[in-house]
Amino acid sequence: MSTNKTNTKAEALKLKHEVDAIAVIGVGNEVLHQELLDIASDPSFVYSVNNFNSLYTVLRQLVQLCDECETSMATDVAIFLDSSYYITTDQFNLMVDAIMHIIDAMNHLNLNGTHVSVTTFSNDIKSIMNMGETFNKNVIKSKVNMVSKSPDEHQELHLETVFAYVRDKIFNNTFSLRIAKKFLLIFTNGKAHVNSKSTFESEKSILEADGVNIVAVGSGEDIDMNGLIKIVTDTFNVFVTTHDLPMNNLDILQSEFVNSKCNITGE
Repeated sequence: MSTNKTNTKAEALKLKHEVDAIAVIGVGNEVLHQELLDIASDPSFVYSVNNFNSLYTVLRQLVQLCDECETSMATDVAIFLDSSYYITTDQFNLMVDAIMHIIDAMNHLNLNGTHVSVTTFSNDIKSIMNMGETFNKNVIKSKVNMVSKSPDEHQELHLETVFAYVRDKIFNNTFSLRIAKKFLLIFTNGKAHVNSKSTFESEKSILEADGVNIVAVGSGEDIDMNGLIKIVTDTFNVFVTTHDLPMNNLDILQSEFVNSKCNITGE
């Protein structure tokens, strides 16, 4: 967060004419994703401190130190959409739009690349699409667009139940038993409840130990930021979408979906 975002964007634009590439790493508890995008040469050049492996993508372009490098597009992305009673219609529609944007931006949606599943949660959990069921963007978006907000009053699942479902039904079934980077994207307003804090922390720790990157996307004006932060591993993984903010701040996720691995040699 610079003190003058307009000047920062203008100076970054000038710098882009002088250098080959600008990579940006988001650090700390207050990350402004849009400003990172304004500074970087490309959304794929924006990284988090928890994604150091992806920095090899930049390193490989800057210096010849890599003895052997490979880039894997194998990523399992589990999308969970909160349709509970406390989600307003406006928030729900923004969440759906955000999911559509993320799907549209996926460049490696195929058998050996990115796999996607879509699930909703309110008073129960409903699978809309299994992991890797289809790689057709229009089909995926059509399934998402058919989801409606739950009309149930004051009935909801607790987050620890959602995390347990993700562990048992998403990343531990035959669709996801492959070597791939794993993401859980939760679209909510931060007001999802926790019944047992210890159980919640335990389920969250299990997912993280299994290599699942947890991302929270809050939509609308009336969101609980603390509620979003408690869901994720790192505050860099908290995103906010409103009518006034462009959806392209979510494009940073595309660089997170790519996994580069190198054996570094050199003297």
